Amino acid sequence: MQPIVDRLEVAYGNRMTFLRVDALTRDGMRAFGRAGFPGHPAYLILKPDGSEVWRAVGKQEEQTLAAAIEQRLTSLQ
Repeated sequence: MQPIVDRLEVAYGNRMTFLRVDALTRDGMRAFGRAGFPGHPAYLILKPDGSEVWRAVGKQEEQTLAAAIEQRLTSLQ
């Protein structure tokens, strides 16, 4: 999934912040637990105020992730 997320970050990085959490580290496991993710990869889109607007778990198609990003960015305008 890393190449897909890398491409999305290039495309949307000027409009949103991308953070990566390594689910296999102690801090990553804590973060995944706090977010309630049952596994990885996992994706979370937050509004600037920190409220959640979208989430997914498991491998995702690039088009699915791009559409989720576009829809959420459009709704914030």
